[in-house]
Amino acid sequence: MRKIGLLLSILVVSMACGGGGGGASLTGPRGPSRTVIAHGTAQLGDPLTALSQGRLCDVFAFVPFTTSAQGTLDATVDWTLASNDIDLHLERGDCNCALVQTGACQDLASAESTTAKPEKLTVSAFSAGSYTLVVVNAGLGRESASYEVGLTR
Repeated sequence: MRKIGLLLSILVVSMACGGGGGGASLTGPRGPSRTVIAHGTAQLGDPLTALSQGRLCDVFAFVPFTTSAQGTLDATVDWTLASNDIDLHLERGDCNCALVQTGACQDLASAESTTAKPEKLTVSAFSAGSYTLVVVNAGLGRESASYEVGLTR
């Protein structure tokens, strides 16, 4: 008899809380959500050849992107040869080769490990706006790279 009374009490309480029919409904904050903002591939020239031929822009790939929300930004680049060194730079606004050569790009963050493969960059408390990810071949030879930029909110 006590078990029936206890069950009835639980049933009454759950019905009063909205549990009377369609199953449980959970509300509240959702977990973090990651959105891919940009991804692709890039061909990066050999730095020594580019320098000797006056074609420095061949060692860069410029990836412009815009975010409409703040969060944690992450960027990853991977490439073919582990012996090569590929670096990442995050610039505010539109950055291109001509602006890099004149020093006019505003560098916000960078990842320049000589041993990390893939190279990863993370920026917390990242603000909405326009940015450019710059992928740089600092290695010895041509390189094929793939990149992805994401925002976690």
